[in-house]
Amino acid sequence: MSTKGIDISKYQTNVDFTKVKAAGIDFVIIRAGYGKLISQKDPQFEAHYKAAKAAGLNVGAYWYSYASSVADAKTEAAVCMEAIAGKTFEYPIFFDLEEQSQFSQGKTFCSNLVTAFCTELENNGYYAGLYISRSPLQTYITTDVANKYALWIAEYASKCNYSGSYDMWQYSSTGSVDGVSGNVDCDYSYTDFPSVIKSGGYNGFTVEKPDKVAVKSGWNCTSTAIRINWNAVENAKGYRVYRYNSTTKKWVKIKTIQSGSTVTYRDSGLSPSTEYKYCVKAFTRDSTGNAVWGERSDTKIALTRPKTVTITGAGKTKTAIRLKWKKVDCTGYKLQQYDTSSKSWKTKKLIKPDLTEYRMTGFNSQTVYKFRIQGYFKSDSLASYGVWSDVKKVTTK
Repeated sequence: MSTKGIDISKYQTNVDFTKVKAAGIDFVIIRAGYGKLISQKDPQFEAHYKAAKAAGLNVGAYWYSYASSVADAKTEAAVCMEAIAGKTFEYPIFFDLEEQSQFSQGKTFCSNLVTAFCTELENNGYYAGLYISRSPLQTYITTDVANKYALWIAEYASKCNYSGSYDMWQYSSTGSVDGVSGNVDCDYSYTDFPSVIKSGGYNGFTVEKPDKVAVKSGWNCTSTAIRINWNAVENAKGYRVYRYNSTTKKWVKIKTIQSGSTVTYRDSGLSPSTEYKYCVKAFTRDSTGNAVWGERSDTKIALTRPKTVTITGAGKTKTAIRLKWKKVDCTGYKLQQYDTSSKSWKTKKLIKPDLTEYRMTGFNSQTVYKFRIQGYFKSDSLASYGVWSDVKKVTTK
């Protein structure tokens, strides 16, 4: 998919941008200036920018270079940023490399100029690009540099004959567009720069905060670990997980996840039979790499399970059985007996947490019975259950 655009400078005056937009033009790249001095700012830049924006066109800018050194290219970048300060651009800010005096210095020299200019812009939150004709691009720019920045190629032909990837093609310098008097440069863009630049917070745009994280229910809990799960947030670059410290009464970050697609975290080293509170918030990053945080999720409460009960012994008579077990921290114990007729486990008794033995009666003599015990932990309306003990077989006398 491509969109149509034009690029203009002081040589186009009294442009009717409303007509330009009505003619099917989506974007305009405006010359901001040239050289190393702010006095070389394009005299039509401000008027062009204001009118293009008012007409609803997407706008980018370019800076024509005369740099004879890397230091010059950095200075040009600083002056360019001074000229465009306080504005927003939906398209990149391009380094315009055309001078034969620059090309005559060779590939390394030209590539270094591009890198110097574009790096300065990127370090200040701009989405940078290179404008250059196809033949000099192939001769004087390294592949790494050509692939690193937005690439706008000039070639006045029926197609762009560059074999590598590129974002924009200037296909004519003698185009005719309603609203512009005389010839005008015409372009195609093959990249959705408005979406990329706005969502990334480049070129004066502010990154939108990520949505509030929705924490899922049904977490996987053991006696020493809780796995937290949540729904992915669109455009998130990562998440931060917090656990509430009931002593300090503060939220403490326990993990920062550097991936927007990772939506789970296992918190380990916890105490059995304990209530824990968690929340999660998403973050994205702006054009300079700073984190932009979303709202914290609602608090999610989870309980670790009690430790697994160990049955330590069983006393027996002809009609009675006394089970003994090792104490674990819990709210109570659930004792179950296997029912041979239904071939299922039946709860026989809920036992207080301070007890470590229980006597049962009413059994038949010389009969095998099976038992198991688990601890359970309750907090308000929540409950967690430990793993069942090993089955204890008891044969009455």
